[in-house]
Amino acid sequence: MNYIERLDILKENLPEDRLHELDSRLPDVQSLIEGKSDDGDTAHSNIDYLIHKKEEIIEGLTHLKIDPVWLEGQIKQMLTLLEINLHFPHIPFPNGLALKNYDEDLAKEYLQELRLKGDALTEKDKEVLRRLTIAENYIEKTYDMSLMLAEDTTMSVFKLILLFANSTEIINNIMDGLSDAPILGPFAETIKYKLIEKLTIAFQKVIKFAARKMPSPYSSIVPTASDIMVKIFFKIMKIDPESDQMSAGFMKELVVKTAGKYILSSVPKIGYVPMTQKHIDRGMQLVDEDNFTSDYKEAQSIVMDGEGSILATANQNVMNTLNTTAKDREIAGITNAISNVASITSIVDPTMISKIVSIVGKVASGGLMVHAIYKGGDGYYRDLPASNKVAVENAFFPGRNVNVETMPTYKSSSNKMAKAVAIETQDLIQSYVDLTYKLSEAISKNAANTQDIIEKLIEKDDELKIALSKSASLISISPERKSSTEADEVLKDMLSFEATQAQVYSDLLVLDYSKGRSNFSVFENRFADRVNDLSEKANILVKGISREFTKSFSTPAFISLSHEGDFRKLKAGEKFSITVALSNIGSSFVANSKFLVNYPENIEVEKDNFNVSLSQGETTYRTIKGRVKYDSNKGLSCLSFSTQKDNMEPDCDQIWIEVK
Repeated sequence: MNYIERLDILKENLPEDRLHELDSRLPDVQSLIEGKSDDGDTAHSNIDYLIHKKEEIIEGLTHLKIDPVWLEGQIKQMLTLLEINLHFPHIPFPNGLALKNYDEDLAKEYLQELRLKGDALTEKDKEVLRRLTIAENYIEKTYDMSLMLAEDTTMSVFKLILLFANSTEIINNIMDGLSDAPILGPFAETIKYKLIEKLTIAFQKVIKFAARKMPSPYSSIVPTASDIMVKIFFKIMKIDPESDQMSAGFMKELVVKTAGKYILSSVPKIGYVPMTQKHIDRGMQLVDEDNFTSDYKEAQSIVMDGEGSILATANQNVMNTLNTTAKDREIAGITNAISNVASITSIVDPTMISKIVSIVGKVASGGLMVHAIYKGGDGYYRDLPASNKVAVENAFFPGRNVNVETMPTYKSSSNKMAKAVAIETQDLIQSYVDLTYKLSEAISKNAANTQDIIEKLIEKDDELKIALSKSASLISISPERKSSTEADEVLKDMLSFEATQAQVYSDLLVLDYSKGRSNFSVFENRFADRVNDLSEKANILVKGISREFTKSFSTPAFISLSHEGDFRKLKAGEKFSITVALSNIGSSFVANSKFLVNYPENIEVEKDNFNVSLSQGETTYRTIKGRVKYDSNKGLSCLSFSTQKDNMEPDCDQIWIEVK
């Protein structure tokens, strides 16, 4: 609905005593309407219409909405009705509540120049203005479409966060009640952390694998946006649904959707608006060049109005994406999984740990949530912005073929490093599985060396975690594997293996709990079966890694991160110092990459980012110093590290801190 149509509706609803006041304050738009047709009108009246039409689009692009249905829709409509019918005082409610709008200063200057030309305006001037209007009208309409994809991607990520956060919290609460540890002994706490860590890594990898098929820089942007969402969503999840903060019909889901749209649309550098500003600028560049082909009617048909127009195609693609992601979430059973986990909240029974881990593992390793986030994020960050580029070019040059994607190329290097990572990963997988068999046998025999085996298993897990992360990242960032279904299968097998690892730890905790009880043999047999299952998953994964790493490899720079000790027990106010190793296992030089330290609210760090430059195969070290805040509550906190730079795949690791 344009400005004139909205004005007519407003006039129809105004009482007589206010209609005159409105007419006196608003310009007479009748002359603009008369100038709408190009047949037989004067150049002056036609350019007035064209300029006002362009000003409407500028108004829309510089006052972007974030939720047209609710925030700028129902609320604003309610205020308008109250003002008109009940004579409420006028409230200057903004036309749009987005944090970031398009920069249209050049377009405003351009319109001012057209006005100053007056009678000197030519038909070519009017034609160029029409073309710019078509281009920016398209950008405005696709921004509205982007809000649907932003909301959809937000809900996919939020449901994952909800599932993993609820699961880890319930598991932690159940395990806090376990005092005796006859089998695990001093390693009981470490096994507890290992279990929670596996769930956290699964969440990170679902996001990471979803982003891998996107070209740079989007493969880095999606995990970054997800990290921001995690921090904000955790705050939202703490809000009491019965409190005043959530009254008046507000639901957490509505708040989450709105917050997600703010993050995805307005955050500097990674938001949709900052990323598509270049298409606005390109339109003004074409205006300055004063060049176009064909006539505006053909441009309008190709870009906006035709049955197979660029706009119609973009809209159909968005609808297809929304249908696909909704189906993925439904088949993945994410909603049922959240409900099933929530139903266990009040059951303080250690045997429920395995059930929770099983629920989460199926969702994480099934692949459908990966696909849902990939489809939504890819449509939002790549497809729609790419269509903007095509539309702007075709507004000025109808029928022009546009290259919408330029993939970065990397020189093919020696496969020695990649193969070394694969061999290391395969050996560690086998060693880890062998230790689980030894542990199962030791438990069944009540052997004296049981805790020694557990200690070795934990050490081997630390090594394997880093190796799996390296292998996954090398597969993810290899250009040759972006569209490889075989590579997808390996990553899915990796998630399945790590989910089974989590189940091994959960069964081990339950086994420890049941020691001396009549049902111990039941859980002992279950643990043995789980170890067999782990062995089968390991064999599948080893074969997949062997297959992928015998192929050619060309990779961008990639930083792998490792450190000693995954868990810390600290008191409120206590200081800590952590040294991490950063290694470049990619095939190109790393220049001035940002190494980031991500920390929760109850932790302070002295420095949260470092510049890193590394040649191929080089390793450097950084020390992070900080402390737990004095007012920090007891419980678990996660300190994570990441590296990120354009064509670099972020690799995350974490240290768990338990505040005593």
